[in-house]
Amino acid sequence: MFHTPLLYIAPLSEHSRDFATTLLMTTPSADQVTPRVISDEEAIRDTFEQFWKTGTFDAEMDDAGKDIFRLIRAEIPDIAGKRCIEVGSGSGRISAALAASGAEVVLLDNSPAALALSARVFRDGGLRGHFCRASAFAMPFRDASFDVVWNTGVLEHFLVDDQLAMLGEMVRLLRPEGTLLTFNPSHQGRIYRTGKALLTAIGRWPYGREIPIKTLRGHCERLGVHLESEFNTSFDLQFYYFMRFGLPLKSFFRSRPELNTRLGRLLGGYLKVSIIRKAPPPAA
Repeated sequence: MFHTPLLYIAPLSEHSRDFATTLLMTTPSADQVTPRVISDEEAIRDTFEQFWKTGTFDAEMDDAGKDIFRLIRAEIPDIAGKRCIEVGSGSGRISAALAASGAEVVLLDNSPAALALSARVFRDGGLRGHFCRASAFAMPFRDASFDVVWNTGVLEHFLVDDQLAMLGEMVRLLRPEGTLLTFNPSHQGRIYRTGKALLTAIGRWPYGREIPIKTLRGHCERLGVHLESEFNTSFDLQFYYFMRFGLPLKSFFRSRPELNTRLGRLLGGYLKVSIIRKAPPPAA
């Protein structure tokens, strides 16, 4: 089911309202008036609505969030003043860190519970954010509205056709010189896939369907965009899925960041990082 977009601001200010007004479409697109049916969107939303309602979350980022924030800042060191949208924003903790770094951030999710959680994170931190309840397949923003479009842990829950549709919508929002980043569980993360299989077998896997990403190269070719870089990282995070048996190993590799990064690149880590541009940089 498609939900009418809802945009609200925390905390309220004239600046926030002006910012939102410049981004929102004045006339809905055909896809927004009669959106195409997304094969599993409602079921996936319901899974995560329950997850965000029942989980325990604090404002501090977990290790995966810290890695993603670090990677975003490494790719975009001049984030201050950039317009950024997180597509499928979940708890919003990474976007909160980007806002604290001076970025203008929009958080989009189709889960009311996720948006309520992220709004609380922003409110508690005294940060300004723009929150939108909408489908990632029909986002209510103008073309080329954002310098940075990114998400984490979303694409892998959908089949390829829907992954392409979502990525295409993310590309639509991206400015010509902007950066699109996705962070997804990696197919090359064999330790993670083993842990996932074990938890699934005993009925303790909480995230529904999750298809680890091999590469987005073919997606980018079909969409006519440039995959600038793609790599694996966060070797240590794979051990999280072995619960108390894996946590000592996770701590061991986390405390050795150079080794952790090297093993992620060589052997496959938990995260597949894909950095996408609308076009390759001009030749020197």
